[in-house]
Order: sequence, then C-alpha cells, then structure tokens
Amino acid sequence: MSAKRLENQVTLTLGIYDLHWLRAYLKDARTDAENDHQEVERLRTDVAIRAAKVALNQELDSMTKVIEALDVAAASDDAREAIAKRIAATVPGMPDITNTHPPLSKEKEL
Repeated sequence: MSAKRLENQVTLTLGIYDLHWLRAYLKDARTDAENDHQEVERLRTDVAIRAAKVALNQELDSMTKVIEALDVAAASDDAREAIAKRIAATVPGMPDITNTHPPLSKEKEL
C-alpha cells in the first residue's frame, strides 16, 4: 500500500480464517476482472471500450490495495505467532502464585 496517509480509515476485526478467505476471494475476483479487461475489446464502440477499461482499472487497483493490506495483516499475525512460540520456548514456565498471597480486602486502602 502507499505510504500516503489514508483518510476515513475503518478498523475491521476478522478471525485469521476469515482473513485468509477474504484474501483468496479478492484474488479470484481480481483474476476475473483481469480476464474481463482482456475481453473489453469485443465491445462495439471506442467510447464503451475506454469506459470499461477505466472502470476495470479502478476496480483492479482497489482490489490490489486491499489484497496487499490483507497480506500484511496475515504476515503480521504469522510473525506474531512465531515470536510468541519462540518466547514460550525460551522462557521457563511461571509458577502459579495465586495461592501465595491472600486477596486484598475491599475495606483496606492501598
């Protein structure tokens, strides 16, 4: 994606399975749009051909931007999971200390 500041950003929360599904769906749709772009020449007039090419180019650009953002999100999740696994493998297990200290009374002030 471009380094340009995005306006009207929206935060979307998806599970990793849904993220991968959406990415695959958009990649298929982009392929279909690329095929449509090649078929535009069959239209009857130059005006229709140009209009169709402009619309398809905009659609392809939009899908490519979203797919790239999804790729970054998926890679970030994979990297985060790999780091968590490395940390878990190197850090010894923490002992359970829940029973070592009595709970604080609500009446006592800290």
